Amino acid sequence: MEAYDYREGNRLTLEPIGTDQPTTKASGQIDITIVERLAAWRGRRSQVLLVEANPLPLADSSPTTFVAKCFDPYLGSPSDAYDNDQTPAEYWAELCQTEVYAYQRLRQFQGRYLPIFYGRFRYSANSGPVDVVLLEFIKDPPLSHFKQSDFRSPDLVELHNQAIHVLNDFHSCGVYHDDIKAGNIFWNNERRMLRICDWDCARFDPPEDFASDWAYSDECRMNATLESYGIPWKVDIPPSAVWIGNDIMRKVS
Repeated sequence: MEAYDYREGNRLTLEPIGTDQPTTKASGQIDITIVERLAAWRGRRSQVLLVEANPLPLADSSPTTFVAKCFDPYLGSPSDAYDNDQTPAEYWAELCQTEVYAYQRLRQFQGRYLPIFYGRFRYSANSGPVDVVLLEFIKDPPLSHFKQSDFRSPDLVELHNQAIHVLNDFHSCGVYHDDIKAGNIFWNNERRMLRICDWDCARFDPPEDFASDWAYSDECRMNATLESYGIPWKVDIPPSAVWIGNDIMRKVS
């Protein structure tokens, strides 16, 4: 089987799934029309689309365009699933559930530090069911589209301060992004506004002994990202910590 043809102009019919939907009008089907594929948002595990929806997920005053993040099992490598002893469909559904749970846990920060979450849906493709998350469309570019010369000194200071504040707020809710990088950080250079996307790798509620380690992992990834733009943010890593892969974990004595 092949992934769905996500061509501009194609239409998908979405069925809402789950009982904790943030929508007020999407009690039934939603038809979406693909406007374009969003290269800036696309990850290895999903196809991300700019879409128009009918009926609108919220009130009539809500936006007419949205981001549809499609967790299509036939877009990725089957080895991702097999490494976790799951079928591709099970693995991609779990990624979608992780993304949904992160948005639900961070509901108070939606529209400020991360996009607004409009609900989880599913459509039927020839290859099987595909889970979809509808999100607010952020017009700002990711940091990966910026060069260091695009920033003024006050912008860098504000970006640095927001990054620290945002991570602390997320961690206080027991949510750890675990995939911080320039492509997942969206920045409005005029309004000096930072938002973080792509939550399908998130981790939740660490064991008490590992809470600081998970936080350091996020902070070190943010540190490495910001340093590439000339932002001198140094994370205070305790001497008891050691790198394991891409994570920073505490040594067990």
